[in-house]
Amino acid sequence: RYPLPNKQDLIKRLNHASIFSKFDMKSGYYQIGVKGEDKYKTAFNVPFGHYEWNVMPFGLKNAPSEYQNIMNDIFYPHMKFALVYLDDVYINILKLHKPTYRALAYIY
Repeated sequence: RYPLPNKQDLIKRLNHASIFSKFDMKSGYYQIGVKGEDKYKTAFNVPFGHYEWNVMPFGLKNAPSEYQNIMNDIFYPHMKFALVYLDDVYINILKLHKPTYRALAYIY
């Protein structure tokens, strides 16, 4: 299990940013697949059938920490000016150079 970052530490990192952009990874959890052998763990029943998730739903116990871990891996090279908290990414615009901004735009 991967720990979530402390919100107070993240706020301190943003304190020095006078201008920043915030990106919300809409449906970000749905971009992460569930292994075939683990799909049964996501099963649910409704009046019209039994279903299992193929992608990671938000409500799973370890989904937030797993998502945070994946996002940290993706944005690790950009941590000098990018701050990640679950499906939100904050970019310190003043520390950002044009080529780096293009690289981040490509990630999105």
